[in-house]
Amino acid sequence: MANLGAGSHGDAARETGGEYQVFLNFRGSDTRHGFTDFPYRDLIYAGVRVFRDEDELHEGEGIGDNLLHAINHSILYISIFSKNYASSKWCLRELALMTDIVSKSQGQKSIYPIFFDVEPKDVKLKTSLYSDALIEHKKKFLVEVNDWRKALEKIDEIKGWNVKKDQSQAKIVESVVEKVLEKLETRQKLVPEHLVGLDDRVKHLTELLDVNYRDVRLIAIYGKGGIGSRIIITTRNIAILQVEGFKGKILPFEMLKMDDGLALQLFCRHAFGRDIPPYDYQEISSEIVSSTGGLPLAIEVTGSLLRRRDEAFWKETFVRLRNVPEEGILKKLRISYDDLDVYQQQIFLDIACFFFNKSKIDAIYMWTDCQFYPERGIEVLTNKCLIKIFDNDKFWMHDQLIDMGRQIVRQENPSDLGKRSRLWTTNEVLEIIKIEERKDKVQALQKNGRDHSIEITNEDFERFPNLRLLELQHGTFC
Repeated sequence: MANLGAGSHGDAARETGGEYQVFLNFRGSDTRHGFTDFPYRDLIYAGVRVFRDEDELHEGEGIGDNLLHAINHSILYISIFSKNYASSKWCLRELALMTDIVSKSQGQKSIYPIFFDVEPKDVKLKTSLYSDALIEHKKKFLVEVNDWRKALEKIDEIKGWNVKKDQSQAKIVESVVEKVLEKLETRQKLVPEHLVGLDDRVKHLTELLDVNYRDVRLIAIYGKGGIGSRIIITTRNIAILQVEGFKGKILPFEMLKMDDGLALQLFCRHAFGRDIPPYDYQEISSEIVSSTGGLPLAIEVTGSLLRRRDEAFWKETFVRLRNVPEEGILKKLRISYDDLDVYQQQIFLDIACFFFNKSKIDAIYMWTDCQFYPERGIEVLTNKCLIKIFDNDKFWMHDQLIDMGRQIVRQENPSDLGKRSRLWTTNEVLEIIKIEERKDKVQALQKNGRDHSIEITNEDFERFPNLRLLELQHGTFC
């Protein structure tokens, strides 16, 4: 290999992501524009920072500073052993340095060997293919050859991948990428090793936060010195951070969109059940992820929508996403709602308007009686990441999906309450009940709170011939 030239992939990787994670060690004339392209491209798609030297020219006899930096600071090394690999002093120098670094890393770094059109026994110097190359090198590099021989022999201790002409290269590359992602995920966990006595406190704080309940809460954390007190405010409106009378310093932290690589990985887990897209879906997967604006909810919902769908459906969905402005997230989420059948849409809207954070039992009884086929509907909504069901059998729905569902109902008729299917605010319910005309469109009413009492007569009920859900707090029948 060679010193890194200006404008190469290595420099670009460093500028966009800090230190390298994976270093590719290969014989350029054998695989640069062939097999090596595949793991390089797939790793880049998966968000991994990869060093691949693009320079065929060699300056001097030592490993250049850029190349040395890349090797020293990478976590994983992928060596692609090919027929002419051992004829390159640069490949062998890199390998000797990598094996030395790995041996001193206490398990933090690894080498993954790929045997491309060669056998492991060739690399182990059991045949003439690599042995003859070392004999030739010995004429000029007597001292170094011993190090190169030891490095090649160490590969004998490592399990790798054997790429043969009659095997699918795509499947092998997928296996390599999955192994790399698995290793990097373990390597990058930042949880302190010795956390003691926090489980009960975290459990209690989680109960106080009760993030599934749609209200505003201020949790004050206090105690003796050394425990510290912090208030964390989450908001979509930065204006509320201006707290009148607060003497301390408010430190804003903007939650940016997901990193492109992580966003693609999240999408793939929902769309394919794996961390990277298949070869034929790499380009469109990246384009779809880009169109979601990096919002995890949109990524999850869109990926779940596309799971096990054909190519035509993928292309159509991408066109719809692309035609919606980036800020129109509800319209993008609406694509998954539109894909539901009529019964599943009814169940979705009921949960958005009435049943989020409530037990599913009563709702299922009603939907069954209405022939909405709730068992199937709930399964579909769950698989599409539109709802979740917690261990206590309560429905959970993301705030933005709740907003979308309620917006859909309001758009049924923005000006006439009697022509909407569902009403859930106290003032609207009180108003619609007392209107003396027939309301054929209204299916469900919910009045919460004790601020307003109401008496409902049989005549009031008769004006709601299609009512299937009525929930009244502080109401009476007469």
